Amino acid sequence: MRAALFDLFGTLVESPLYISPYAPFLRRIPESRGARSRAIEHIQCRASESIEELAAELSRRFEAPLYAPAEISRVKADLDRHIASYQPLPASIELLASIQGMGIATACVSNLAAPYRLVFSQNGIGQWIDHIVFSCEVGLIKPQPEIYAHALALLDVPAHRAVMVGDNLIDDVEGARAAGLHAVWVDASRPWRRETLDFLKRSDA
Repeated sequence: MRAALFDLFGTLVESPLYISPYAPFLRRIPESRGARSRAIEHIQCRASESIEELAAELSRRFEAPLYAPAEISRVKADLDRHIASYQPLPASIELLASIQGMGIATACVSNLAAPYRLVFSQNGIGQWIDHIVFSCEVGLIKPQPEIYAHALALLDVPAHRAVMVGDNLIDDVEGARAAGLHAVWVDASRPWRRETLDFLKRSDA
């Protein structure tokens, strides 16, 4: 195995806060015909961090009522609080250090709204990661196979020589396997760190 790809949230970092900062925006968008799901994808695939611009885009694209200044201010405040609350998971950092010592290439592949890039930089994750593939920067989103293809191209590694590690069964496990990668599901009830190392030590993959 030549490369390990990691999800960010719930895999490398976690927050004790159970809040959804964009909820005031999303609740105005009807759930019919998948509009709300498309709005979430739009939020995660836009490069701009401007909340005012996002509010205007959502109103225009999804025919939602214009957002009040108080709603925009609440989204900003909840984003700041949520982003600041994230901390690296010690066991995951130990795993990254072990992988770095093995000479394995690494990437972080995350569905991530632009303001959340701070979570990666402020927690020092970059010292363990060779490449970052954030949905807000590449305009692609997991579980689309194209986002995995983009990461593999950066790593210069074929899919069958890479393993994706993440906590979302659809985005990180099923999506990666559909793109030809191996995958390890991050779950507290499973020995996922040992499983990841076992994959990376295999000489036949």
